[in-house]
Amino acid sequence: MITFLAIAAGCGIFFLFSLFFGGDGDGDVDFGHGDVDAGGMDHDVDGGHGSGPSVFSIRTVMLFGVGFGAAGAIAKHSGYTTIGAGLWGILLGVVMAAIGYFFILTLMSQQSSTISNHKKLIGKNGRITVAITESSLGEIETVDEHGTGTTLLARSENGTSINAGAAISIVDVVGSQAIVKIQAPSH
Repeated sequence: MITFLAIAAGCGIFFLFSLFFGGDGDGDVDFGHGDVDAGGMDHDVDGGHGSGPSVFSIRTVMLFGVGFGAAGAIAKHSGYTTIGAGLWGILLGVVMAAIGYFFILTLMSQQSSTISNHKKLIGKNGRITVAITESSLGEIETVDEHGTGTTLLARSENGTSINAGAAISIVDVVGSQAIVKIQAPSH
């Protein structure tokens, strides 16, 4: 019985620890949405279909362990043999892991995304915040399709310099780099 309780307690503590300290950190790879983020640098990749937690994620496995240990301890205390208690533990462990998995899946489906599709910025206007030179990239500020201010590295369409503060139009986006031209003056 003590073994089953130790399994339940250990998995429960590890599960709670993963909830509070299991964040993304500096390096995040999410192939379901095609985004790789490594400490502030963002690159788009194509690597997966769909999204959501794995059935064998650490949290799901820990929930199985909690259910297994708790049911095993209760069954052992009720007079079942170790094998019988283990079978009850497996049954409740699978049920608890399935409930946890679908709960996490439901929560993840409710999340909204603020990831902007950079191609939707083509045709938008903005301002140069860091001057573009003939030999280096600059930076622009514009508003994305969600109405949120966003900044991108940028180079000029024809390779010329553009001073900071200049009004620009985005003519193309390659990766996460905008290709811009000076905005035509309005009359």
